[in-house]
Amino acid sequence: MAKRGRQGEGGGRPTKFASAYTEQLIAFFSIEPYKKELAEYSREYYKDGELKKESEKYRLTPNMLPTLLQFAKKIGVDYTTLYRWATKGEADDGSVSPELLKFCNAYKEAKELQKEFLISIGLVGAAPPASFIFVSKNVTDMRDKQEVDHTTGGAKLPGVINIVAPSVSLPSDAQGTDISTVA
Repeated sequence: MAKRGRQGEGGGRPTKFASAYTEQLIAFFSIEPYKKELAEYSREYYKDGELKKESEKYRLTPNMLPTLLQFAKKIGVDYTTLYRWATKGEADDGSVSPELLKFCNAYKEAKELQKEFLISIGLVGAAPPASFIFVSKNVTDMRDKQEVDHTTGGAKLPGVINIVAPSVSLPSDAQGTDISTVA
């Protein structure tokens, strides 16, 4: 009769984790953020046929953003398994090993490489600004920072508080309408 118990105690399949994945993960995320491609090539000639001017224009095209899901597919492991290895340092059987802890650290480094990748693309203008901002906020820890002081830092409040609101332009058909009814 088969022995029952937790994975690793005779009750589950062995882990697919290999220590080589640690270096492979870093290599996978260590790609160039963009490639320089020839966009236009032109030559100008004098009337006698002699070359007057030769010019080349290049554009920067972003490479595909490396993700943990892509890496999981590359090594043939389910994404959730790889995520568990990367964030909790747990093998498939629930055990923790020094190799998995190294993988956790490699994952943290890979996330920083991913962030650097996105920043490089944004700074050189290889991606439209709106898409860069959207992806950066959703993939990394980057956020819009709004500083609001909710305290006075111990200072007394002034007698009058002025609240300044931006001007609002109403649609032409809403002129003379109570603003609280305009959506």
